Amino acid sequence: MTSVTLAQSAIDVPKDEAFVIEKNQAVNSLFKQSTKITSKYFKQESNGDNALKSKKWGQAMTIYKELIGREKDNADYHYKYGAALGFNALEGNKFKALFLIGKIKSEFLKAAKLDPNHIDTRWALIETYLRLPYILGGRISRAKYYANQLEEISKIDGFLAKGRIAKYNKSYKIAEVYFNRAVETGGSKNAYYRLAELYDVYLDKPKKALEILNIALNIYPKDLRFHYQYGKIALQNELDQNKGKLYLKYFISHYSSASPIALSNVYKLLML
Repeated sequence: MTSVTLAQSAIDVPKDEAFVIEKNQAVNSLFKQSTKITSKYFKQESNGDNALKSKKWGQAMTIYKELIGREKDNADYHYKYGAALGFNALEGNKFKALFLIGKIKSEFLKAAKLDPNHIDTRWALIETYLRLPYILGGRISRAKYYANQLEEISKIDGFLAKGRIAKYNKSYKIAEVYFNRAVETGGSKNAYYRLAELYDVYLDKPKKALEILNIALNIYPKDLRFHYQYGKIALQNELDQNKGKLYLKYFISHYSSASPIALSNVYKLLML
């Protein structure tokens, strides 16, 4: 996530809403690995995590760099240091971001080498190799390499990664196959979200997207992202509008400031 937001900020930032949502969720994605902290420097690492959550990138960078000096073979330290560098780059100009890309990639590669089962690092590398121009080290072949590694670690992550690469290549039918496999394998929230998004935005099949979201909402009835996604697709395509409005009203009634989706967007949809 850090890599994709960095590369897009430095090279070509898309305007689609999905990217904005992903960018705002990026910090939270860093903590999948940190929930299992076993380091003897637990307190210092926790301080670094809190700095990231508070968007204090410079402080986080300093903490993780010090931790790497104490425990150079800790994959999480390298991963989080790379992430902090990436977010710090986003706050600056494009030249600053481009200058840091090599260092960020280097930290992710170290983490991947140190921990053959580090899922988040491999996702970060996939996005890095997809989004960077060839001249800066971008390689689709390398993205596929790490997607294959992911599949060995976690089938569902592997399918999602391969679907992500296919979508990036505009091979939407292939992406559909992989996202469906991800749904069948584990039925995670992300798998349902990606498949519904693909049907709605890229395959122009909003009815199919709503079918997928109906299944997702039966399994995850309190997930606000699905409520918003259903309401948006329903109202924009004039499909099942009453149900769509109900889901958007549910979203409003359960909204919190931590949501990456702006309330103003929801109210605009309700005015359609």
